[in-house]
Amino acid sequence: EYFSVHVNRRVEINIHMPKQGQVKLHTGDGSIHLSNFKGNMELDSGDGSLEVEAVDGALHAHTGDGHIRADGRFDGLEIKTGDGKVETRAEAGSTLGEGGWEVDTGDGSVSLAIPSNLAANVELQSGDGHINLEIPLTVEGRLKDNHLQGRTNGGGRLLRVHTGDGSISLKDVGAKI
Repeated sequence: EYFSVHVNRRVEINIHMPKQGQVKLHTGDGSIHLSNFKGNMELDSGDGSLEVEAVDGALHAHTGDGHIRADGRFDGLEIKTGDGKVETRAEAGSTLGEGGWEVDTGDGSVSLAIPSNLAANVELQSGDGHINLEIPLTVEGRLKDNHLQGRTNGGGRLLRVHTGDGSISLKDVGAKI
């Protein structure tokens, strides 16, 4: 005789707060969705996706297992996932802030759309995937299939994109992700 019980639990928490300030959200096992916020944002999930839209400020987004989608005007950007794709759209007026930008996934593709006038030193590296550029980039050093270094608009702070297993696409924010 066989008996099986399936329990599906879901908890949804909605937080309403001022649209400007600082937010720090953490979940051990669940997704986070943040929208219409201005300020410093720290999002962390052990196992869940992160969805960020219509934001303005510095974003630090980390998940151990899940995709990350971010859309907004950024003054600093750090996005890391252990296993999942990353789709980021940096709107006009975005800056590299004091520490530059870093986008990193252990296993997944990265699509990053940046403003055409963003001045950055760019480093793109894929362990097992290709790199697709749809923006002008002055390349420096030796060209390799899975590693590029160069500058946009004369250079600036570092914009680093890394994926262990996946492709990288760097394009103008006017393009669709």
